[in-house]
Amino acid sequence: LAAVLAPLLVLFGVKSGIINTMVDRLVQDPRNLEISPVGSGHYDQQWFATLAKRPGAAFLIPQTRSIAANMILYHQSNDKPRTLAVDLIPTDAGDPLLEKWGRVPQENNAVVLSDSVARKLGVAAGQEVEGRVGRSVQGRKEQVSIDLKVIAVLPLEAYPRDAAFVRLALLEATEDYRDGFGSALFGWPGKSRPDQPRVYPSFRLYA
Repeated sequence: LAAVLAPLLVLFGVKSGIINTMVDRLVQDPRNLEISPVGSGHYDQQWFATLAKRPGAAFLIPQTRSIAANMILYHQSNDKPRTLAVDLIPTDAGDPLLEKWGRVPQENNAVVLSDSVARKLGVAAGQEVEGRVGRSVQGRKEQVSIDLKVIAVLPLEAYPRDAAFVRLALLEATEDYRDGFGSALFGWPGKSRPDQPRVYPSFRLYA
């Protein structure tokens, strides 16, 4: 009886200890719950509203065109100017990644930087960086800027690439500016955007 029960107890201990611990760590890590779309589509507000109501959707936010979702960040560090091109990632309340490792921006000029961006720019939480967005209109090079407050820096294990997490309004304004439109919210010049519902090519989704 002991010869039969001993290996069973060992296997049960492995399952209850090591395996269950590994499963718990996987579930608690937001990166393992992210669902990444492949390619681009046409998603309207009704589509987002429908998907957000599904019980398996923990967090959902639209994503603008990747080619327009970027910005040059500038920071004067120790009398040495530093610039870096970063990807803009939309975030909002309930974002599992930022709730675990950082803070969710509450203002349109607040930003959460990845660790690699903070190190390359020499900036820390509580400081400010300047964001620059450029475009070409009828052969003319134009550029606008915005002062961004760094409210948090994500650790390397949270997000390894050069990125800045911002509110969706800033991504929409950045995309509109590159399309030749202005932004009353940020005071950027340009013609008014057509009064029609937005359609997004992608999204961020966590199960």
